[in-house]
Amino acid sequence: MQSSAKNYFSWLLASWKNPSCEVRTESYFSYISFVIEALFMTLAAVTISNKFLTTANDSQSYFHISKLAFSTDLKIFLCLLIGMCFYLAVGYVTCLLGSRGTKVGFTTYMERFGQLTNYAIIVNLLLWFASSLVNFSVDNFFTIAASFRWSIILLSVSVLVWQLGLIFVINKSVTQPLISRVYLALIAVLVVSLLFYFMDKIILQDLQTALLSHATDFANQIGNLFGSQY
Repeated sequence: MQSSAKNYFSWLLASWKNPSCEVRTESYFSYISFVIEALFMTLAAVTISNKFLTTANDSQSYFHISKLAFSTDLKIFLCLLIGMCFYLAVGYVTCLLGSRGTKVGFTTYMERFGQLTNYAIIVNLLLWFASSLVNFSVDNFFTIAASFRWSIILLSVSVLVWQLGLIFVINKSVTQPLISRVYLALIAVLVVSLLFYFMDKIILQDLQTALLSHATDFANQIGNLFGSQY
């Protein structure tokens, strides 16, 4: 395990220095990177959610809203992994169907995608740290919104890294394109966007219900408070 960890970090550092340079290594290293990226992003989302719930509980002694359950945290993590699978699957299918020459192997494709998107580990780690700067304890709405600034910027950068990774891996893996690589990348991005739309309509409903239950609990307690006064 010590040797594998050392080899993984060597591969990770090499990909940070030069993402386009292919370094032959263990096939599962890219999967480790994807899981780490999803984990940091999940921690950021959970941190912000629990900070809001903690502030709501502390602001008024008669409110009590429980923090996110572990099952909800797990759902967020799994949804992020599913979203990553959309990028990986669509990109690989695009490389297979869009090339008339030699088809790229799945292992090679995954290694390339991992090397191109390893920067997301740094970005998502910073996103987790930025989530601790979000402040709900102030009364000024603009101050609260300003505390989200770095979180929004880093989240946008993280998504951009994966978008660019999808585009670059297609450009690198399609040797003899049936149509322009630009159109192949555009089609892949559009398909990924559609998959996220359907995931929002189907898979994320359960997660949204779990998150909205806390908001409903908060609203009910406010309603009961005002109802008791009259």
